[in-house]
Amino acid sequence: MADPHARNALPHVMIVAAECKGLAKVGGLADVVHDLSVELVKQGVRVTLLLPGYEQIPVTGPTVLTTMVQFAGLAHSIAVEEVSGSDFTADIIRCPAFFGGDYGSVYVDSAKHGGGPFEDDAARFAFFSTAVAQLLLREERYEGVEVLHCHDWHTGTLALLARLSPQYAALRQLPILFTIHNLDYQGQRPMHAGAAPPTASLQGWFPQDSPLFEQPPYLQKLQDPVATDCYNPMRAAIELADFVSTVSPNYAFEITQPDDPARSFVGGRGLESILASRAADGTLVGLLNGIDYHEFDPEQLEPPFALSYRNWHTAKGIHKEKLRQRLCTADICDAPDVAGALLECDDADSFAQLPLLVAVTRLAGQKVSLLFQELASGSLLDILARLPANILVLGTGEYGQRLQECLAHNANNIQHISRFDQGLADQLYAAGDIFLMPSDFEPCGISQMIAMRFGTVPIVTPVGGLADTVQDGRNGYHVPVGASRQEVGEALCETVSRAVADCSQRPEVFGNLQERAMASRFTWEASATAYARIYQNIRRGPCT
Repeated sequence: MADPHARNALPHVMIVAAECKGLAKVGGLADVVHDLSVELVKQGVRVTLLLPGYEQIPVTGPTVLTTMVQFAGLAHSIAVEEVSGSDFTADIIRCPAFFGGDYGSVYVDSAKHGGGPFEDDAARFAFFSTAVAQLLLREERYEGVEVLHCHDWHTGTLALLARLSPQYAALRQLPILFTIHNLDYQGQRPMHAGAAPPTASLQGWFPQDSPLFEQPPYLQKLQDPVATDCYNPMRAAIELADFVSTVSPNYAFEITQPDDPARSFVGGRGLESILASRAADGTLVGLLNGIDYHEFDPEQLEPPFALSYRNWHTAKGIHKEKLRQRLCTADICDAPDVAGALLECDDADSFAQLPLLVAVTRLAGQKVSLLFQELASGSLLDILARLPANILVLGTGEYGQRLQECLAHNANNIQHISRFDQGLADQLYAAGDIFLMPSDFEPCGISQMIAMRFGTVPIVTPVGGLADTVQDGRNGYHVPVGASRQEVGEALCETVSRAVADCSQRPEVFGNLQERAMASRFTWEASATAYARIYQNIRRGPCT
């Protein structure tokens, strides 16, 4: 007889993802996978975390099993290592052909190898998905898994194999939760690639299953809604998973709406009708990401500060001076990856009096393209360059070169440091007065949460998770969303000007914003509880 209490017990969950903080991190996906896993374990959920074994991963561990995986017409040897971070354990799948050498980083620039968009990464993550499916099917180590939690398009092919491939028919009873982190990246590849290598297409990856995948109604669940000759792993996972989540309530609503470029609105990126159907049947939910308040803690700084400290403003001011001193070192002043200049950087008292706006960001179109918007009185950057304030941008990305070129002609009060430097990023959060985050869309965002923790008041476009975390006039500033992109750009100028005036001329008003920002909390506890509830609701039983 079945145990009557088994259904109430927390299930054994396998979390499958491309990134995890402490091992392989490029963006916010890594933070979520790590922090959610740690919190779930605290709440009593048994978690098995599985990641690709990129060569760049700085730690190794014991090999717990080896096996062969058939993919794209070839058999590949894999080794599964158990590795540990400071507060978690993960299994990583080593295979040099896909995760070593030129392919040893988390993501690969296919253009450098003469390939098309997603060409290398789509094949690498399809191989990873195949390996995971085989491990679940055949290896005793994973027999107890009761729920599969897949993250972003990188794991979409795992949902495809588990639901539609006859080779993995035993996995069809395994419930799948699929979490969307960023709908802008969907991993599309051709269904067929003609004379191209087998790794270039869905047919090449799975020649035995391809005829089945292309039969209706399966084909409609796999093909890209725009480029119908392409396979879309993001769509496949959304269609085939038992339940779909995303990383904020507002983003869950936005992605059910079509894009509207005229008013600068980014919605479902072609998948809105499918997502609207999932929302209508109650299988799409937005669960807000959180941050680790022990990791991001101003009381751990020197000098420390917090709301409970009477002189916290003074301590925060000391961090502004420490940053100024850092900016005057050869590491910044003489570095080739630094462009632009700041006002009064050689005078401590004057620099301290000027509002400091900071941005720690990936310089992608999603994040910063609004800064280059042309307005009636010039480009937005030109207008910001006339403000009585300093603006410091830290980050790399596709818009980095363009920003550097702009600052070569206008080096008044804006500086860009084109590097990834976590220590410097921490200094910006602690020293800044205002945090600039004018995203076109933002599924959740954690930078605004970190900034608030340190009393650095965020200016945000109220999209996605930014609208869920930043309250206009309470703990930050909203940029009003207009009917056109130019209106949004003009509103950003007005909002920044107002924030600068509040900071320099209305210290009581601005201080209240800082204190409410510092008091805001977005923890993982509630969201992890909600994830655990979903696991329980969709659980049908162990996969073996």
